[in-house]
Amino acid sequence: MPEREQVLAALAGLSPKSREIVLLLAWDGLDTSQAAQVLGTSQAAVKMRLSRARRQLARELDDQQDPTADGPQRAPDPTTTHLGFTTPDLRSAR
Repeated sequence: MPEREQVLAALAGLSPKSREIVLLLAWDGLDTSQAAQVLGTSQAAVKMRLSRARRQLARELDDQQDPTADGPQRAPDPTTTHLGFTTPDLRSAR
């Protein structure tokens, strides 16, 4: 699939709020201050929404690249937190 079509498909997969913030900044060329005025919210809220939208967009694009993304998922390592830090295995200490 051509890159343009991949990006459009990924944008279509975003939530409406995520798509809105991406389009305001990337398509309309607004900065975060201008987007905050348009949305009637704070600049900090716009930055947070943009951060979430970028992560969601990256996941959408990754899912397009990985044909097994919808397939079975490997169980997470119980000694690794969601942030990637390793925790001690307290079960073996007993």
